Amino acid sequence: MLPPAPEELMTASRISFQFINPLAAAQKLEHVTAIQSLMMNVGQLAQLDPNILDNVNMDNITQIMGDGLGVPMTVLRTDDEVQQLRQAKQEKQQAMQQQQMMQQVGSTGLEIAKDQAKNMTPDQIMGALDSE
Repeated sequence: MLPPAPEELMTASRISFQFINPLAAAQKLEHVTAIQSLMMNVGQLAQLDPNILDNVNMDNITQIMGDGLGVPMTVLRTDDEVQQLRQAKQEKQQAMQQQQMMQQVGSTGLEIAKDQAKNMTPDQIMGALDSE
């Protein structure tokens, strides 16, 4: 029987065991080569129809290529980390879009006010400012 697992192993968020012999490493490199070839072909076809990129799971490609090249696990983000990063980017982009919309509305209102002021006498302008 095996002794109990160490506490660090029980609380770790990501554990990976790799038993790699030369044949297994060569097979993983074949996957990397196949993916690179696929991406070259897909890249050329995407110039004709960008929709074909929908067929490719870029996240999986990154994980498989990293594994095939023997990249340490700490280099690539976990699925949860990727999701959090993308959510933060999306929230930031939405905030920027809202800010741009507010600026456009403000500048549009200013343009309307300027157009109206062109047709007003100085006394009418002063009266409109005093009423606010």
